[in-house]
Amino acid sequence: MPAAQPELGEAVVAAEAELEESDFLARLRRRDPSLWPGDRAEIADRMGWLPVVAAMRGQAVELNEWAAGVRGSLPHAVQLGMGGSSLGPEVLRQTFDTDRLDVTDTTFPDAVRASEHTDALYVVASKSGGTLETRSHEAYFWERTGGDPARFAAITDAGSDLESTALERGYRRSFQNPSDIGGRYSVLSYFGLVAAALAGIDIEALLGSIGEDDNGPEIHAGVALGAALGGLGRAGRDKVTIVAEGRFASFGLWAEQLLAESTGKQGKGLVPVAGEELGDPDVYGGDRVFVHLRSDGSHDAAMHRLAEAGHPVLTREISDPHELANEFLQWEVATAAAGMLLGIDPFDQPNVAESKANTDRVLKEWEGSGQLPDPGADSIDDVLGAIGPGGYVAIMAYVDPTEPNEDRFRAVRTAIRDRYQVATTFGFGPRFLHSTGQLHKGGPQVGCFIQVVDPDPGDLPIPGRPFGFGTLIQAQAIGDRQALRSRSRPVAVMTPDELESLSVGSG
Repeated sequence: MPAAQPELGEAVVAAEAELEESDFLARLRRRDPSLWPGDRAEIADRMGWLPVVAAMRGQAVELNEWAAGVRGSLPHAVQLGMGGSSLGPEVLRQTFDTDRLDVTDTTFPDAVRASEHTDALYVVASKSGGTLETRSHEAYFWERTGGDPARFAAITDAGSDLESTALERGYRRSFQNPSDIGGRYSVLSYFGLVAAALAGIDIEALLGSIGEDDNGPEIHAGVALGAALGGLGRAGRDKVTIVAEGRFASFGLWAEQLLAESTGKQGKGLVPVAGEELGDPDVYGGDRVFVHLRSDGSHDAAMHRLAEAGHPVLTREISDPHELANEFLQWEVATAAAGMLLGIDPFDQPNVAESKANTDRVLKEWEGSGQLPDPGADSIDDVLGAIGPGGYVAIMAYVDPTEPNEDRFRAVRTAIRDRYQVATTFGFGPRFLHSTGQLHKGGPQVGCFIQVVDPDPGDLPIPGRPFGFGTLIQAQAIGDRQALRSRSRPVAVMTPDELESLSVGSG
């Protein structure tokens, strides 16, 4: 920790001592559910991410060979999934810079349509087997391919409706994932590794970055990271700002879900901040910790300035893209450790289902009346006026999830950060509902929210449904707004043009 902030170093040392005194690492290896509060049976049923690496090592050669055979006739793959079924594959896709893999986790009509390929295998990925978005994608592409089962594979838990569909239709393959792995901890299971193999990534080399000894240095490094994040979070440094260099720039997409959905509950939570432009040290409040994934040194000078100014900077070296697997595992261990320090269950997501239930009700109302309800919203002035020290502003964009759309809102995000000295987050809807959405509803009451909704998303029929993708994405925005407003969390609604032209003043 910086010399200017000795109390922060003390907070981390105290957290490390607490983990050691509780025998955290040995109990984690035994998958002891009593490490955390909550239903111990449910926690025990979510610990399969620990042994899955060894299990997948045994499947690596066969999985590589199967994927190579698929690519012989279908050189492209599209993973259809949400949250833990999509974010890991998306980070792998971007890190390895492969054009063999697409990931579809949106309901915006144009983006769904853009995922159509004549030479692709569609991988339908859903732990529960009933995820509305993913099953809608499956129905759409099944019709577009003429119901060709050789163009489909499934990844799901045993006994799910998706597994039944895959068997009945004769999908090319159905992968049964271990049921004791929660979605956000599933990247090193079939949910991440099938996509990786289809993209041409060597699974043996990927998993080879993780030592075969469960007492190896990567496990200890994960506990150390968890002690730092948990200790600093308890000291008020709860805005975990991820600065990933070079080809690893997308890492924050995956880490956001892991941290937000695991810790954002009971009015507590680490707020992950990814993709925020770096600024001068004086634009940041005293609630930041920076995690620097260093690969090419391009951010060394900025990180040095931040540390000199008293902001904690945690530097993690990474060079080979195959080291991602090791990084994934370390962050999973770290999140479990931070959860214990924060006194929460890092394996449940008690508030995620609320927005889904709201969306279902909105769609039923639309079916009955042909109209979408208007739950109301706060004015943008009221939302900006509610920003306080230690808060954050979340921009939630229900628009086409393209880089140009993300770029067009970047200046506003930076302006809000600089004007109010608060963390800013950005997510495309409905992706973030399966990621940071838990934190938004269950985390600390310090968030201010701006929904960006395309007023005319168009539409695209969903076979077997009375509504199309355009209606679905609008209903999802409304359902999430209802959930936020029910908790008195300030939320405004703007069009993309309105947000782009927003003036936030100069202080």
